Amino acid sequence: GKTYFTYHPFDSLALLQKKTLNNYSEDIEFSSFEELYGGYISDLRIEVSGIYKNCENKLKNKGKLSYEWNDSVPCTVISLFEDSCIKKGISYTDGGTDYYVYSPHLGGLADTANSLYALKKLVFDEKKVSFSEFVDILSRNWENAEDLRHYALNSLEYYGNDNDEVDIIVSRILSDFADICNELEKTNSFRFPAGVSTFGRQIGWRDYRLALPCGQPAKSVLANNMAPTPQTAFKGPTAIINSYCKADLSRISNGAALDIRIMPNDVQGEDGISALTSLIKAFCVQGGFFMQIDVSDSSILRKAQESPEDYPALAVRVAGWNARFVTLSKEWQDMIIDNMEK
Repeated sequence: GKTYFTYHPFDSLALLQKKTLNNYSEDIEFSSFEELYGGYISDLRIEVSGIYKNCENKLKNKGKLSYEWNDSVPCTVISLFEDSCIKKGISYTDGGTDYYVYSPHLGGLADTANSLYALKKLVFDEKKVSFSEFVDILSRNWENAEDLRHYALNSLEYYGNDNDEVDIIVSRILSDFADICNELEKTNSFRFPAGVSTFGRQIGWRDYRLALPCGQPAKSVLANNMAPTPQTAFKGPTAIINSYCKADLSRISNGAALDIRIMPNDVQGEDGISALTSLIKAFCVQGGFFMQIDVSDSSILRKAQESPEDYPALAVRVAGWNARFVTLSKEWQDMIIDNMEK
């Protein structure tokens, strides 16, 4: 009852594509994967530092009692439940709390890690294409490179398949992200914990995303939260959980939600419930702490699209919340169905 909290989402994939890889400009070049990864983490540090500085500036203007007219709407209800706001006579949004938590939230993690992994394998390890050639292909959205795109999409095992080689990239990004947040937090009086989420922003981010090195074309709706990138996870929920739990999730103290979709037939009857219980227990034993399970069949969702009046209570897990499927826009419905079928 004494804390103000907000989070600041950013697209880690856009950071890789538009900053580190300079919009796939022919002027960009890296001679090794480690040099590429180092360049990305340097850009990540600049991005997170910018978020921190913005939060620091906002905090400077909070907590001062003023008798001047304030055009912003007061946050009255929350303020009534904050002891410090009542004592100070200052609203929750104006600095009435004693403590402040600003959390940067990294989005598109699976997409970023998969892109780095594809660059590592295709350019630096297997040498199927030079760095400059690959950048040119990506700038053309895979035009005239369908064979390489097919290889990238179907021959490499990405995050969500229990592949140590790519999962360690996910772990490195999270660890370096947490290090940056911790270093910045020590310089001021507010908390700055790392978090991971998209919460549906992948729809809004779609139009700004370029072609992915792992095979997806430009303007794709991609991974939600810490779920795998669509079209990349083929070994089932256990492999997805194994990939997720390899990271030190205790360092991402503001949360890293894993979305799991399970077919209804897989959890029917006593055996199905027992399997689901075992899956959740294994998740906890391995260090997982935030999993969102959606049991649904895409064929039923398509029927609900066609005849919404027949499915008024059909619920789905959207991102950080549940929703009645028929109340969602078609764009959101299509995203949920598309992710389920991929």
